[in-house]
Amino acid sequence: MRPPKRRISTTSGLTFGSDDKGKEELAKGVAALANHRGGVLVIGMAEAKGVPSRVFDVDLDDYHLRRIRQVIANNTAPPVPYEPIRAPDPDDATHGILLLAVPRSPQAPHAVTATPTKDSKDVLRYPGVREARPNGSRKRWWQPAIELATPRQRLVMSD
Repeated sequence: MRPPKRRISTTSGLTFGSDDKGKEELAKGVAALANHRGGVLVIGMAEAKGVPSRVFDVDLDDYHLRRIRQVIANNTAPPVPYEPIRAPDPDDATHGILLLAVPRSPQAPHAVTATPTKDSKDVLRYPGVREARPNGSRKRWWQPAIELATPRQRLVMSD
């Protein structure tokens, strides 16, 4: 049985957290999952046209897991909760695939606070991260009232 396609997201060769683009992509990925239905982010698998094509091993040591945790905590607001799951290579236990299990968050919506590396539509960001553009950008800016509201009020406000 295959899981629903929208609930699985794979990396395409990015080393998350190693540069600004990696930090932003990781933050966008986990925030999107937490704001929607939750799901699993797969780190260590390349894809071609949306289909997983090959495995490339990533470091599974504690240093890299702490680095990923730091990137997520520093680039999402409120920080997105997740659970890292290691899937080590049978030949080398220090490398393998890393799964980030992200539940649907009761604290949603989560904004991305990472510095944008390119213009991307439909990303919830704080106003100070990027100046609003007069050309009708579709970005929705974080509303301070949402942060102070209860989870039920947030759902009503986000519609």
